[in-house]
Amino acid sequence: MALSRRFCMFLGLAVALTLPVGQAVAADEYYLANSYFRQGKHQKVLEIIDRLEKSDGAPAVSPALLWIKSQSLASLERPKEAVECLENLLTRFPAATVAGSARLKLAQILDEQKNYRALIEKLRGWTGFDGAEGQFTKLLARTLVLDGKTDQAIELLKGSTRHLDMLFEVLSESKRLDGFLAQEEKAFDGSPEASLRLGMLYGSKRDWPRARSYLEKCLRARPADVVLLNRMTALARESRDLASAVRYTRGLVTAEPENSGHLKRLGDLQLQLGQKVEALATWNQIRARASDDRQAHQLYVSILADHDLVPEAISAVEGARKLFSAPTLFAEEMGQLWAKKGDPESAAREYLTVVSRGGDKGRDLLLALAGVDRTRLTAALPGTRPSVAYEACVKAVLAAISVRPTVLELYYLLDDLYQLHPDQAKILDLARLLARNLATDTEQVLRAAKDFSAEGRVLEARFIYREVIPRLPVPESGDVALELARLERQAGESKSALELLKKLRAPAIPDPVDVAARTLAAEITLEDLKDHATAKKLLDEAASRYPTAREQARWSYLLARCALARLDFKEATGILTRLEAEADNPLGPEVLYQLALLELVGNRLEAGRERLQLLVLKRPSSHVANDALRELFFLATHKEDEKPFLTAEYYCQRLAVEMGRFDEYDRRVASIDPSKMPPAFKPDFMFLSARALRVRGQPQKAIEVLTQLLKSTPEGPVHEESLLLSADICEKDLKDTSRAKTVLQDFIMLYPRSIRAEDLRRQIEGTGAVPMPTRGVEIPAQ
Repeated sequence: MALSRRFCMFLGLAVALTLPVGQAVAADEYYLANSYFRQGKHQKVLEIIDRLEKSDGAPAVSPALLWIKSQSLASLERPKEAVECLENLLTRFPAATVAGSARLKLAQILDEQKNYRALIEKLRGWTGFDGAEGQFTKLLARTLVLDGKTDQAIELLKGSTRHLDMLFEVLSESKRLDGFLAQEEKAFDGSPEASLRLGMLYGSKRDWPRARSYLEKCLRARPADVVLLNRMTALARESRDLASAVRYTRGLVTAEPENSGHLKRLGDLQLQLGQKVEALATWNQIRARASDDRQAHQLYVSILADHDLVPEAISAVEGARKLFSAPTLFAEEMGQLWAKKGDPESAAREYLTVVSRGGDKGRDLLLALAGVDRTRLTAALPGTRPSVAYEACVKAVLAAISVRPTVLELYYLLDDLYQLHPDQAKILDLARLLARNLATDTEQVLRAAKDFSAEGRVLEARFIYREVIPRLPVPESGDVALELARLERQAGESKSALELLKKLRAPAIPDPVDVAARTLAAEITLEDLKDHATAKKLLDEAASRYPTAREQARWSYLLARCALARLDFKEATGILTRLEAEADNPLGPEVLYQLALLELVGNRLEAGRERLQLLVLKRPSSHVANDALRELFFLATHKEDEKPFLTAEYYCQRLAVEMGRFDEYDRRVASIDPSKMPPAFKPDFMFLSARALRVRGQPQKAIEVLTQLLKSTPEGPVHEESLLLSADICEKDLKDTSRAKTVLQDFIMLYPRSIRAEDLRRQIEGTGAVPMPTRGVEIPAQ
């Protein structure tokens, strides 16, 4: 708020510099008072204005300041002073800009105080300031009724035909309507005013025959009165007297021939009467009167379409296209017409024209025609046959690609269509077609690969990268190959990723790419292939070649992990401790987490707990903070009174599985008698055995252990992790996506508030029901 005040004071100073001295002071005070008023600091506003009013030689307080003062007084619930301030303003400045608002505010305060007598007196003097709506007259009539002076209110409203609606309300509420109408009819003098008054009152009463007789008398005197004709048309339509409505609307057309809306409504009424030929002739006048105006033709087409006159509308579009020599004119309307006529192929071609103009409109129209949800790319139910419209849209887009093969957005559009009936072979054909047709535009192809990767479409992204890498010069291909290697690893193809990374050790590859490639190769070798010796060799080579690289901390961290794989906990602790001491260490949370685990492996549980708590407190948003919380939960829920070493043993076995040291794992498993294990630990050790079986290449046995574990374990962290591991094994190892989907559905049902639930919900819907991607590529106009 301070910034707002400072800005207002600056603006006040700027204005003040252009004013004489006295006026400059007032302007400055006004902007300061206005700033406080907007902040709701009403007492400050009053202090500023009072100081200005009492200062010697100060100019008179402006109406704007008095208006602000009155509002502040009202906000502070000081109505008597607010009234005095407003009366002062209106007495001194009756023609000021704020005078109208001041009158309404004064009326509001007097009304809230139920001071009707004073309010009536004020309003009688203000009726001369009535605007087009006659607000003060209506407010006076309402106040007279509240003060019990209904007769005076009726006489006031009766004097003007602008207030007949309110006159009807007052007469109805006071039960005087019938008597008033009888009296008016008895005194009827045939004047247009009397005819209008009786006609409108009978119309409000829903007595159309009497209303019509009086209103037509008025109409004979005022044949071009647009307000009267509009009111009569509305009353006639409400009473279903369509013939009269047609007659009055014709009068509107005569009174305002340039208003196309009257012609549209006249045609609507004629069509309701079954006069189709007459309606078409009427609507045709819209374009006939402005034959060179495209909007007039568009309005004519939309009217025909709204009334489902499809052949006539199509003919009108074709005529407009010939007239303006514009073969794609009104493509959106024409597409909708072809769709209504049951010709989706023609509709799709028209929508592709809209697509070529940029934006999402054409894409949304075409996808809707095909039956694709425009907000979520969701696959159809299994066994659902593609519709005729869907196949027509696919055919149209393929034809468009053959004509304009370098337009990336067309490939995206075809990909969106394929999501309704996913066929991996067709999708890969699309990726191949994209890479081939855009061979000379590497930037576009790489953008497509990145878009697929961002959407989790790893297979398609890998395919495109493989196609484009051979066409790139060596320096440029390095970044692309590096990204492909990451995707290969993500897809579980670690060896393929390593082969790619080896090829990057060429002299022409830039150093940053070489550094990143060596780091990734070491990670894959250590974490995926569990070959700590080779990983250490790669890391030593990288550190020797690039002694000042920014990745030195990452390499040291990986060397500590290699030491863990060798079960050399002392060396691992030494490396991690040195990293922890570095002030600018970018891996602080990971290092602290690994040191905590080493404390737990060494059976120093309290020290491990303290490090985990420190991590959660110091780096709560880091990606390992959740892991630390899980460890703390494990320590809190696993009591070791009976077997003090079991917690440390659990972490030793977990580390052995994680680092691929199955010799150590088997030795430790053999040393424990499962029958003597406390119940709290059994699920955790069973989960470890399932992980070990998976890493050893026995996914089916791992699933059997997990199935048994899920049946015997209550809901909780181990149960949650077991479901996720089961789904991952089914999808990646057993290639059973249906079973994986079922397991994930169970997870979402059991743990709907899990931080993973929303991502999993998207993952299981067909091929991935993700929000429609906005890829930001526009098609150049044809």
